[in-house]
Amino acid sequence: MKTTGNQNFLAKSLEAALTKAWKDESFKQKLIASPIKVIEKLTGEKFALKEGIEMIVVDQSKPNTFYFNIPSKPDFDNVELTEKQLELVAGGGIIDRIKKAAKKYIEDKIRWVL
Repeated sequence: MKTTGNQNFLAKSLEAALTKAWKDESFKQKLIASPIKVIEKLTGEKFALKEGIEMIVVDQSKPNTFYFNIPSKPDFDNVELTEKQLELVAGGGIIDRIKKAAKKYIEDKIRWVL
């Protein structure tokens, strides 16, 4: 998948915010409280996500702490796929790969904390 200019801007903005948050506790607290506003001030540019998308920043920097994030459940029933994607899905292969990847991710996290 090719990245767009907006995706590149988003990645660079988040990288800049993360780097500054690691160095500046006051900035980190402001970023947690009002991420969009703080990133716009940092970059000097409009920082917009898709309509209806909320940005939440959570401080997960405490050493020796295992953080477990629960993402939104994928809605596989309402996904529109291209012809190429449909070919990949034929036989359920893509769903199995997603499940295997999720299982491996969880196993790797468990190894880290045990």
